[in-house]
Amino acid sequence: MMIVAFDSECSRDFGMHCEMCMFGYVVADSDFKIETSKQIYIHASKPTGRSKKFMRSDMEKVKNAPPYKKVRPQIASVFDHDNAIYISHSPETTFRYLCCMDRHINAKPISCKAYDLFSIVRNYADISSYGLSDIARTFNIPFRGKESNVDAKTCIKILDYLCKEEKTDIMGLLAICGKGAEVESEVIYHNTLLKIKRERLFSMYDRKKGKGKFDGLVFSMAESFEDNRISSGFRIAEYITSNGGTITRKASESQVFIWDGNVDSKRLESVNMMPEGSVRIIESPELYSMNDKEPDVEKDTSSKKDLRGQTVLDDYRD
Repeated sequence: MMIVAFDSECSRDFGMHCEMCMFGYVVADSDFKIETSKQIYIHASKPTGRSKKFMRSDMEKVKNAPPYKKVRPQIASVFDHDNAIYISHSPETTFRYLCCMDRHINAKPISCKAYDLFSIVRNYADISSYGLSDIARTFNIPFRGKESNVDAKTCIKILDYLCKEEKTDIMGLLAICGKGAEVESEVIYHNTLLKIKRERLFSMYDRKKGKGKFDGLVFSMAESFEDNRISSGFRIAEYITSNGGTITRKASESQVFIWDGNVDSKRLESVNMMPEGSVRIIESPELYSMNDKEPDVEKDTSSKKDLRGQTVLDDYRD
């Protein structure tokens, strides 16, 4: 079994663009003896602000480094060990930025379960500060800020210290302090891509792009259309705004609420607290027939009731 600690430097984003200056990792054996230490430099723009202040890498190496697409196979190979325990002091951050960069080059997402060192330490002891250098100082572990791969190496040293204190090995330590410390890259990837999609969807809110049958109407929709049914959410928002309507996240400020059938919807609850008749409740198929000419047949609306017992009509008339 091996223990792999990893870290990234200068991870940041500019809108939809993400980058990191360096990906570093160390490999230790089950006795915490470091066998491999490597830094992979990635071409990135010049760091500013917080990134510049805390940057430890040589900017010249970053400036002359290959692009992410070239070094990505090296990074992916680090996570390709079945007999490894992965550890990082910020795995969510690293996974999130790898996800963003993988998305731009259409790479298959990395699959890995890593342990968050900060969570392990929190489960172990109540200390005044959980910054990496502060944890090291608390446990009398030297922290040499200018040393190559210092963060990843310090993670290994902290694990070694905790195991010796508890007179156990890494598996025993994780059994004691690993609860809630696991971070799944697939979960981070899903949440990151969902966040990107939500940002695109929210950019369509409170504005309209055309004129048509929904001029002057304000719509809102159930939470699932911004989550697990976000593809439908995009179609709904596009249809509304293209036809002169606007869509808002505040259901209580809308005139039409598009329901997903979930009676536990918080937004539905908000709508039902509004004065009777102030917000019309429909389901998504009904949106596309609103104000359209419909067949000259009698409709059965007996089964379409909102939670106030009002009939939900199939069409909307001014």
